[in-house]
Amino acid sequence: ERAYLVASHALILENTCSGGGGGGGMYFRAEHINFKNSIVALNECGGGGGGGGIYADSTSGSIVNNTLDRNHASDGGNVYVSAATSLTFKNNLVTYGSQYGFQAASMDNVTYSYNDCYGNTPADYDEVVPDTTNISRSPFYADTTAFNYYLLVHSGGIDTGDPSVAADPDGSRADQGAYGGASGYQAAPEYVKNLAAAVMSDTTIQLTWDQASGAASYAVYGSQTSGFAPEQSVCLGSVADPTITFLHEPVGGCWYYRVSAANALGYGGGYSSEDGECAVGPDLIAPTVEVVYPNGGESIEPGDTIEVKWLASDNKQVDSVSIYYSSNAGTDYNLIVQGCTADSTYEWIAPEISSDSCLVRVVAYDPSLNAGVDASDSLFSIKVATGVDDTPVPCFTSLNQNYPNPFNPSTRISYSLKAATRVSLRIYNISGRLVRVLVDSTEPMGAHEAVWNGKDNTGRSVASGIYFYRLDAGAFSATRKMVLIR
Repeated sequence: ERAYLVASHALILENTCSGGGGGGGMYFRAEHINFKNSIVALNECGGGGGGGGIYADSTSGSIVNNTLDRNHASDGGNVYVSAATSLTFKNNLVTYGSQYGFQAASMDNVTYSYNDCYGNTPADYDEVVPDTTNISRSPFYADTTAFNYYLLVHSGGIDTGDPSVAADPDGSRADQGAYGGASGYQAAPEYVKNLAAAVMSDTTIQLTWDQASGAASYAVYGSQTSGFAPEQSVCLGSVADPTITFLHEPVGGCWYYRVSAANALGYGGGYSSEDGECAVGPDLIAPTVEVVYPNGGESIEPGDTIEVKWLASDNKQVDSVSIYYSSNAGTDYNLIVQGCTADSTYEWIAPEISSDSCLVRVVAYDPSLNAGVDASDSLFSIKVATGVDDTPVPCFTSLNQNYPNPFNPSTRISYSLKAATRVSLRIYNISGRLVRVLVDSTEPMGAHEAVWNGKDNTGRSVASGIYFYRLDAGAFSATRKMVLIR
């Protein structure tokens, strides 16, 4: 006659077997069993026996929603299956066993699904390849030294049982372990309902939910992947009850959220349904700026009132503008004004200086304090005009060394022409590649000067390094070296 065993809500603790037998905690042979919602812990089978917690031989029936923890045997520290006729092993926590967590001589006629096998040594399984319904995540037991196997917040056993079977008493998906499923004794708060995510600003998403009975606090989980598993690594933070809102900031892109409640002892309740929203995110784009005037070649007298002109734009808005000038080709800058609006002009009284090496620099800021910068393309002068052209007529064509050298961000290149001629002045990098064409035109006799601002023909700033400039003027050719230091 076939034997039947029905057991539920049992505590099977600290039993032993010896002499090469099996089943330190439970031994099933040729029986049909219904074993559920029980704790099998700290049992041991010595002398080469197997199944420190449970040994199943030629067994049928079900082992569902049990906690098997820290059992020890030579084979199958927590569970050993030698043979089965039709056995379902589901929704169990199989933890911290040795040797191995779940071991089987054969998985024929065994349905193994929705279990959490975790922390067993030297491995969770032997001779078993679990399917994707099974997990290996920390169970976060409340206190194993006191045999308290309720699940704390972040537990991998919460809401990870078979979703097609009866839910937990509060209506949430069945937990794994002894306290999960419809017949589990629930001590945790009810699960969180009606989670809603809403965009409050470009960088803020607000979460709200209903208050959960029995809650002392709420843990908020978030991920940029929909369908994520809520666990400690993706916990964004927590709030104390009765607060039922959470601000996620600063944030950008699409985010998905779940929330769970915990009681005063830290026991974790079921998770809310997932909800998500997308925020634009922080502004990382700096304004673009172009100095229009003075932009190189102008002659200004001290005390003149001129209009500094620029163009500035931003993907959001230009919040403020600061203007500077240099009288030494950009080595140093002095503040003219700061806090200007985005208007594209400012009246400036030229200072009492005498210099042919002046530049204007405009810095534009957006509300996120990203800064866009541009300076005059070449040098202009601020000095008293003499009205006398006392430039000597050159006796020969020549190319002078640039000044300053090394330089940052710009340098002057001067040359003399003994007669009007076609002129080409070009910049090359150390590999001989053309970087910038400064002059390509017919120039009159006399002294000339060009300014290179360290940018290539596309307007992009080039890297620090050695560069060469070459002058071709009629039959004259000369090349000199210069150094740019950023």
